Amino acid sequence: MKLVRFRPAGEEIAQLGVLRGEALDAFVPFSALGAALPGGVVPQDLRACLAWSSAERKAVAEAAARAQARSLSEGTLLAPLKPEKCLAIGLNYKAHAEEFGGTVAPYPTVFTKQVSCITGPFAPIHRPRVSEALDYEGEMVLVIGQRCRHVPEARALEVVGGYCVGNDVSVRDWQLQTPQFTMGKSFDTHGPVGPYLTTADEIRDPQALNLQTWVNGELRQESSTALMIFSCAQLIAHLSAAFTLEPGDLIFTGTPAGIGHAMKPPAYLKVGDRVRVAVEGLGEIENVVVAEPEATALPVPAAEALGRFRLQGEGLREALVAELPLLMLRRDGDHAAVIGPRFLKERAEAAPHDPWGSGDRMSAPSGTVGAQNAFRFFDTRPGTGLPPHQSLAPEIPASSQGCGLPGRVGAEREDP
Repeated sequence: MKLVRFRPAGEEIAQLGVLRGEALDAFVPFSALGAALPGGVVPQDLRACLAWSSAERKAVAEAAARAQARSLSEGTLLAPLKPEKCLAIGLNYKAHAEEFGGTVAPYPTVFTKQVSCITGPFAPIHRPRVSEALDYEGEMVLVIGQRCRHVPEARALEVVGGYCVGNDVSVRDWQLQTPQFTMGKSFDTHGPVGPYLTTADEIRDPQALNLQTWVNGELRQESSTALMIFSCAQLIAHLSAAFTLEPGDLIFTGTPAGIGHAMKPPAYLKVGDRVRVAVEGLGEIENVVVAEPEATALPVPAAEALGRFRLQGEGLREALVAELPLLMLRRDGDHAAVIGPRFLKERAEAAPHDPWGSGDRMSAPSGTVGAQNAFRFFDTRPGTGLPPHQSLAPEIPASSQGCGLPGRVGAEREDP
């Protein structure tokens, strides 16, 4: 069974359900299955589905085959789970260990990816503002199905709930700053997972799956999980010796050779690059690299932003001639408004001999905006400084409220 988490367009709450067929085009929401669900209860998290027995899974699958399906084109496919733990294994393929300058270790190299890095199977990957060394790592991801500790290797696959495709996106310079990998492996959006959760009963042998990664259509990684140094069962036995594994925990099992960092020169990901990862029987994910949005940063106080992007002198003249929308603030706080071409046209018509309003102490474009001028002007175009969704109301005296100042000025927020 293939389980999905899907957010319909225009809605905030995600729906859970069963993929219809093999193609990523339709699914059956659990809400449409009613009494066929175990206990008649609609799951609110796919973790609940991991506890279903084989008979319960069969009943749900049969009901889903008869039920009305919903198109997946009507919204966004999300990461199947929001895990409480996301563990990862480094250098788990011999060829990758060698290309990274290492050797085969006697024990697994374990690190964590912060759960805030988990993102959808087709969501954008941010190229961070603090680094250019962005890299890909196509991987098979284990999903733990039951709470467990001290699991013997011979029984380890009993606790697996399912499998996904993952991309352990890595920021190499941050990864290699210290012996601990976590920082370079945990940037926001750097854990795409999906496209669905394939339940463990559908995968006869997790150590016999082909794995491939493409960048802009170029095949970069091609291997098999048979070449993992430490198998899925060995990883579970090793990890559970130290701490409890919980339902829904994710384990990125390692990547094969072919990473961009190992190329000469390194072929790091750039804005616009498209990374596709496929694992046999588990589907494909594909993510486009975008520049990290300005909206990810702590909002700059409005007064500070205004100070940075104040226009005066020739800059103000150029902005007015170019008919850019500008924020106009009067120094005494009695007026605040966004001005543009219409404002300038009206000013020219009202005072053809004094279109810049120097008579009422509005700053002329050829002069500087100093203490003697009543008005100040600021650039409001996207990306020019005013933080997204940042209201300037707290910065303006109460006497000026309702004088044309918009509730938000500057770039629209881009949801990562």
